[in-house]
Parts: sequence; C-alpha cells; structure tokens
Amino acid sequence: ELVLRPDGAVAGEGTAATAGLRIHAPRPNPARGTAEVTVDLGEAQHVRAALYDALGRRVLTVADAAASAGSLALRFDVGRLAPGVYVLRVEGAASTATQTVTVVR
Repeated sequence: ELVLRPDGAVAGEGTAATAGLRIHAPRPNPARGTAEVTVDLGEAQHVRAALYDALGRRVLTVADAAASAGSLALRFDVGRLAPGVYVLRVEGAASTATQTVTVVR
C-alpha cells in the first residue's frame, strides 16, 4: 500500500538527495503485523520496494509505482511471514537503499 504524505522533505530541504532517495528505519521494529517505513524522494520517480528473507528470496512486494517528490510512507503486512530478519530494498531511478526488518510473533 502506498500512502503519499505532503509532510516531509523536498529536494534541497532535508535528507533526500537530488534524484535520489533515503530510507528511514522501519517502525515498529521488531514488527508483528503491519510495519511502515518512510522514504524521502529527491524528485518524482518510479519506486520499487520488496522484502527479502535471509536466503535472498523476495517474500513480499511492498511497492512498484510512480511517486512524487517528498516523503513516501510504505506500509506492509508482515503478519504471515515467519519470525526472523528480513531486508527491505527500495529502488528508485538513480539509487537503492536498504533497511532490516525483524519479524516476531
């Protein structure tokens, strides 16, 4: 689920680099049901985000859509995943960022 919010950084004003992206720590972490991560986008771009298990298998597609510059909130359900540590990989037009997400029961 993509939720666009007009509350955050814009190019040149905060943490997002021009044409790039910056991913913040997921919350809550560890997560039981739904987790959310905020991504700062320096400009409008196509964003792909997916969750990978310890073996590098994609277990969840979080986003695959065009997004406007600014802050983008990505919410995803981890309730069906086995407990463990996963990697959230977010790809933009010019850069990629990752964060770990721990799933607990």
